[in-house]
Order: sequence, then structure tokens, then C-alpha cells
Amino acid sequence: MDSKMKTYFKCLTLLCISLQCLVSCNPLKEHNTQELTDPWLRDRTLVSLKLAGQVGPTVISTDWRDDTKGTITLNLIVNALDMSAVMVEEISMKNQGEFTATASVKAGDTIDLSNGTGEVVVTASNGEIRTYVISYESTSLFEGTFEFVSEKSSLGWGEETYCYFAGGPNEDVRTGNIYDHKGDVWNAEQNRWPNDEKDNKVSFKNTYFDSDEMCQYGSFLNLAGDDGKWADFIFVENPAEGAQPYVKDCNDIYRLIPKGKGRWSNKVGTDVITFYAYDDDTYSNPLCETTLLYKGSYPIEYPGATIVNWCPGTMSVGDIAFTRQFTQDSYAYNGDLIATFVADNVRQAWWKMIRVSDTCLDNHDDLIPDTPSCE
Repeated sequence: MDSKMKTYFKCLTLLCISLQCLVSCNPLKEHNTQELTDPWLRDRTLVSLKLAGQVGPTVISTDWRDDTKGTITLNLIVNALDMSAVMVEEISMKNQGEFTATASVKAGDTIDLSNGTGEVVVTASNGEIRTYVISYESTSLFEGTFEFVSEKSSLGWGEETYCYFAGGPNEDVRTGNIYDHKGDVWNAEQNRWPNDEKDNKVSFKNTYFDSDEMCQYGSFLNLAGDDGKWADFIFVENPAEGAQPYVKDCNDIYRLIPKGKGRWSNKVGTDVITFYAYDDDTYSNPLCETTLLYKGSYPIEYPGATIVNWCPGTMSVGDIAFTRQFTQDSYAYNGDLIATFVADNVRQAWWKMIRVSDTCLDNHDDLIPDTPSCE
């Protein structure tokens, strides 16, 4: 046998020995078997989680660098919850039949989030685990105690008050507080003035949160001050002697929070408060709606209308305000110049207030029986 043939057989022998060693060690066979079974045995996929008091969706992710770690982020209404025991309303794993993973909590269990985070541990069929760390952003339900802010408008004409308006025909919209444009038109004969309200206190209590509807419900008290009065927004303009006075009930315009006791609701994510009679404990028949404005400067503008240049074109809110807008088919002057702006063509009304507490009055529930039902 020549040298070339010897070299050939020698190489072939070495190759066979190497292959035999590889087969004996069998790393490829073991690896392939693991690849075929792991998707079932090792799966630890958390598909959904919903907690009580949650606003919006849950974002679930895994760490591609470490499959034993996962994260859960969500938004919770913290002042409606005991953060040490937040109830699990829904939880589910990826359906793998008999190999479906199990979680450390189930619907109806609670999770402790009092330290700002919590955990859900998911265990695969083969015993491997993945720990999902829960973190959350905070949202608060509307609640609190409010008092009225009494001040002059930037016009500086009328007395201090909390109540503001914008009104008038398209080419001549005027703004200010309701005392700026001749304050004695407000039911002076019966001594019931808008400012009778300014020493009142308003308490909102949240009593129930529906996480499916994302709506909060509660009771409110608009309590008369030391004078025992609420405002009565009756416009009375006395013209020339012997003429018939112009009278208009403007309570549906300027009564932004009903008198006395009642109920309220708010769809989370909006600033609209809907009011109901206190006896309407099913919240079925709304009386009116009011929109919350928070600290800031808000332009006063309406389609097709012009604010006269000597009136304020913005509404400045120092802490909080309640407002309501109105529309009508046409806007025009009438025979009474003042009524044209503050009674007949009102486009928006505001109450300026200040939150004196983030919670309702301590004796909120105790005051309900003796407080008259809202009007």
C-alpha cells in the first residue's frame, strides 16, 4: 500500500473515531429533544391581569435577556383602594392544555402593593418559574371639600364674587363677574343675592367605583353658611317708572352645583360631574352636568363670536373652578341691555372655588339626614 493510501485510511479512521465520540456524548440529541418539548413544558406566559381599581389596559412584558423575569405595568386609582390588599379581578395564562402554567394568585386573591410594587410568580409545567414584578401609576378619584373664592374680576367694576359669565350677541360678547354689569339686577327686592352662596361649603364623597364602567359615584353636600342662605339667581331689571320689570329665572344657568344634598357621578378620564337627586340612588335621572377646570388660564372663545376688547378674554383659575357652557340657535339684543349679556344670551358660567381638603367633611354622612334635598 503506497503512502497516499495509508494517509487516506488514517484520516478516515480518525474521522470515524471523532464521529463515534460525538454520538456517544450525544449533545445534539439532548439539545434537539429539549427544543421539541420546552415550548410546552417551560412556558410561563402571563396573558392577562386586571386588578380592582384599575384604569386602562395592563402592559405585560418579559426580559429577553433573562426568561425568569417579567414586568407588569398598570394604572390604579389609589384613593379607592387598600394598597396592602388589592384584589385580583382577572388573571390568565397562555393556554397550553395540560401543560398550562400556574400563577401564585387567582381571581379573588389580593396582592400587596403598599410598598409601590408587587409580584406574580408563574410556574411552568416542568417547575421553572418566572417572576413578574408589578408597578403602577397612580390616579385619584374625585373627592374633597371646597369653599368659594371671592374676588373682583379684572374689570374691577363690581363687588367681589365667585360667579362669572360670558354672554351676548356674536359681535358683542362680554365677560366678567355677574356684579360687573349692574349688580342690583339680582333679585334685590327679595334680598336673595348671588353672593349669599359665597360662605357655603361643598363636600364631595366618593362611595363606589365601578371598574367595569370606569365610573365613580358618590354623595355631595352644598351646605349653607352662617347666613343659612343659598344664592337665588333671579334676574330682575326695573326699567323706567311705571313700566313692567323684566324678570328671568337664571338658576338653570348659574346654579352650577345644586343646593343641599344630592348624588354625583364621574366617568374616570373626564372632568364632567353629573348631579342627581339624593333619592335617585340608582343614578338614573341626571339633573345637570358641570365641568371641572383645574389651575390654569383658559381662553374664552366661541365659534363665530367676538369678545369685546375691553372685557377679559381668558378665565384665570387659581385652584379649581366649575363651569357650564350653553348654546342656542340665535343670539340677539333685547330691549334690556343688561339682560342681553347676563340673562338672555349667556354662553358660559363659572364658579371659582378652592379645595380645602382632599377628602370630604369628616361628618359628611352625619349631616345628610338634616340637609335638604338638592334643587
